[in-house]
Amino acid sequence: MLARAYFAHTSPEGEGPGERLSRISPRAILLGTRENLLRSEASGEDPPEPRAAKIVGAWMDSAGHRENLLNGETMHVGFGVASGTRRERIVEYTVQLLASVLGHWDKIPDASIRPPVRWLAQFLVPAEFFLDDTAHPSRPYPDPKDSSRYWIGGIPLVVGDEGEGSAVAFPKVEPGKYQILVRLRGAESYQPIRAVRVEAAPAPARRRGPPLPRTGASSRGDLRDQGRPTPGRS
Repeated sequence: MLARAYFAHTSPEGEGPGERLSRISPRAILLGTRENLLRSEASGEDPPEPRAAKIVGAWMDSAGHRENLLNGETMHVGFGVASGTRRERIVEYTVQLLASVLGHWDKIPDASIRPPVRWLAQFLVPAEFFLDDTAHPSRPYPDPKDSSRYWIGGIPLVVGDEGEGSAVAFPKVEPGKYQILVRLRGAESYQPIRAVRVEAAPAPARRRGPPLPRTGASSRGDLRDQGRPTPGRS
């Protein structure tokens, strides 16, 4: 923000705090991303401690920023400060990023999948996942653990043990665009964390049978050699 001379939660490219954090840490499984910002000025003689107290005080005096600071569901927080000098005064941009890190994927998730597949992960806290069919919100899905029950517009993803970690299982579903939702185990509502495209399975290769027997002049080569005039001869 300081280098590009803008001050907003959303970048000029339209990237918000949650999207930015997912881009920087693509393996992280995040919940409830929030952000506090402050642009301040100070003289070069002001020590950092009073400046920091002034920043937090300004956030506490703002209802929205105070709510972010005191949110009881947030488990992790990070700070970033960028400063420069303009007209002999220090200009600072302070960012506070709040979220709950539920764990991390063993590798960067793919943008498209061909279920059934399993994503391996390491969790810090128990989490539940849901595959939301954004294109077909009325489509029924059988419950993966109880075939007598149905879900509308998506399906819960089964989380099981896998070696020293866990695995999130994606069942076979129709091709299309989906959203992966997550929540703490037992929580009331899910939150979207990642878009994913389900690709159609490749068509099975056609088996070629044995070649047919050749009888007489059955090929184009045989026909071309029979009774065709030779160039340059009458």
